Amino acid sequence: FLHRLWGPLEPFDNSFPEILRQNQTYTHLITDHYHYFEDGGATYHNRFNSWDFIRGQEMDPWKAMVQPPLEKLREKYHKLQLNDPALLRSNSDARKYYQYAINSEFIKEEKDFPSVKCFASGLEFLKTNKDSNNWFLQLETFDPHEPFFAPERFRKKLKTNYRGPRLDWPQYDKVTETDDEVAELKANYLALIGLCDYLLGKILDYFDEHKLWDDTALILTTDHGFMLGEHDWWAKGGMPMYNEIAHIPLFVHHPDFKKYAGESRNTVTQNIDLMPTFL
Repeated sequence: FLHRLWGPLEPFDNSFPEILRQNQTYTHLITDHYHYFEDGGATYHNRFNSWDFIRGQEMDPWKAMVQPPLEKLREKYHKLQLNDPALLRSNSDARKYYQYAINSEFIKEEKDFPSVKCFASGLEFLKTNKDSNNWFLQLETFDPHEPFFAPERFRKKLKTNYRGPRLDWPQYDKVTETDDEVAELKANYLALIGLCDYLLGKILDYFDEHKLWDDTALILTTDHGFMLGEHDWWAKGGMPMYNEIAHIPLFVHHPDFKKYAGESRNTVTQNIDLMPTFL
């Protein structure tokens, strides 16, 4: 938003899923983005016929601990993530690190991860509705957004020399960490990318097995990139809009344009182009 912080859809805004609904297309949202339920995020998910919200990402106020084991958590996480216990009861943005630590205590197995649940819900939707016409599924996951928390089988493939408490959430700042800490953060990011790649592969395999490529469009994109030490910066805010942040993927399969499969374009596009293009 150029003129304000996050805000809900206004009555005069055109909504992609709502326009589809009005034209006899069933719309379904699957997401683990808790921002939909924060101030400024409301009214987006309501535009869909139905929606499935998966809990537990980042600082989602999911699990309640009135008296969390603060010392245990502070020993478990790097001081960059958990430091001042007073932040837990503050309204500061920094309290998110404590909520993340609390949520993570309830994510024990791979099946517990929010992104895994999102894709399982997506496959369930396809199994139920693959033989139906006129539907739109928006399957969106918070990952690979920080914190970079992935199942152990993805993490153990990426060894580093770091020997310290858990470090999986870089600061939105200049890089000041040691080389070993930087390597650990990058390894945790790559582990999360590995999880996302595996989960996306399950969707693509399902398209293969059921020949959905013949009559179903598939679009893959994201909202922004992330600095992993490039230009001596972490994250995506506070620095110039480098290519690592602004240059995002857009893959499109459409059964009516198979002859263009595998081709790429140099045309500049933005996510705002998606709605008018596909409508």
